[in-house]
Amino acid sequence: MAPTDPNTAPRMRVKYTGPFGTHVQLFHGNLGTTAADLAGDIADYIDQVVAVQFNDVVWDTAEFADEGSPLFFPYGAWTPINGTSGENPGPGNGPSAFIQFGGRDSSSGTRVKLYVFETFVLPNDAMRIPSADSPQVAGVIDELNSVDNNIANIAGRTPIWYQYANLGENDYLTHKARR
Repeated sequence: MAPTDPNTAPRMRVKYTGPFGTHVQLFHGNLGTTAADLAGDIADYIDQVVAVQFNDVVWDTAEFADEGSPLFFPYGAWTPINGTSGENPGPGNGPSAFIQFGGRDSSSGTRVKLYVFETFVLPNDAMRIPSADSPQVAGVIDELNSVDNNIANIAGRTPIWYQYANLGENDYLTHKARR
């Protein structure tokens, strides 16, 4: 299968900051999705994600790129979203811990992964949390799988999101934090 052009779908980059630093999450939208519609769906997703992030994480700015364009421009209509989980970093938490939501579109099998840092959810032996075991994970997955959600894969197609979230540690961030 030929690689998909990374500029195929509309895209939005959203920056968030927490106790361990600043991160950027890239979202692809369904083909034909407007900036406003994609921003609304991303905000709905973030409203669920902040339940697994540290207190006071702020998703503060967004940039949008149209289909076919490599250029991102500030999205001025973005409203910052503040996390209010009530969880603060403890001795077992670190900057490289992540929770990852993934899916795959049924037409071509193209995957999508959304990595979320600044999370208090610690890795377990299975390195995974089924949605049935966590109402917070279930809330995120339900939002991603809702019929009106336009968060897509790199090809601009709607994925079917897995009914679990992966847990882990990012080696790059671990090494960066040790320097």
